[in-house]
Amino acid sequence: MRISDVFLAFPSLVLAITMVAVFGASLWNVMIALGLTAWVGYAVIQGSFLSLKEQPSSRRPARWEASPAPDHPAT
Repeated sequence: MRISDVFLAFPSLVLAITMVAVFGASLWNVMIALGLTAWVGYAVIQGSFLSLKEQPSSRRPARWEASPAPDHPAT
């Protein structure tokens, strides 16, 4: 998690532009730079979801619980 904190400390676009300036302005380098800076957002969302998933069911919203099966089959 500390690595993602370091990446979150710098604006991702500025970091991507700096990486492209250092390694050269080719399409491949731009894709790598954006990929290396964009993963942080997904990691934060996944971490938040997993922490909510581990909470006891008494702290979860009622809509997260499974609904009961219907009494009649769908037609």
